[in-house]
Amino acid sequence: MGAKLNMDTGGEIINCAAKLFAKRGVGSVSLRDIADELGISKGTLHYYFKTKEDLICSCAENCVAVIGDGVFELLCRSYLCAQGEKTVGQLHRDTIAMVKAPAQAAYAEKLLPLLTEQELAYYRRGKNAHVHAAPKGATQAQYAKATGLETLFGALYLAGERERASALFLAVVEPC
Repeated sequence: MGAKLNMDTGGEIINCAAKLFAKRGVGSVSLRDIADELGISKGTLHYYFKTKEDLICSCAENCVAVIGDGVFELLCRSYLCAQGEKTVGQLHRDTIAMVKAPAQAAYAEKLLPLLTEQELAYYRRGKNAHVHAAPKGATQAQYAKATGLETLFGALYLAGERERASALFLAVVEPC
């Protein structure tokens, strides 16, 4: 199993994992599968990533927030459609209002007490990503919280935790 991984071995592992996750789904890929694909020992892989969740978090830095953005928007659209009796224009405007960074930051604040340690790690990973510019109408702090929220939802989606993502979404958008 003496594969020649050099330069950025951690990056090579992340790229391989991301390809396997996309091809087969996160739930169907084990650390052994990734090690085998790269031709390295599982011990070498564990040197860089102690758990599969650590590897998912590292993939999060690359693209999970983008996936989470889509997941969160789909949850918003589904929620609004289920309310019924709205025009397409109203649905669009209401969705935009829910996915703007200030709204997502407010949802994140409500969500934090409900998160497990692992979910909190996903959120923090996204929140602490180095973002250089916030969109118009949002502060840097709001944008960081929104990115954390999107990373959380992306990680849950990729981990196959769709019911948990839906439950957390409803917990923050449903009136008390």
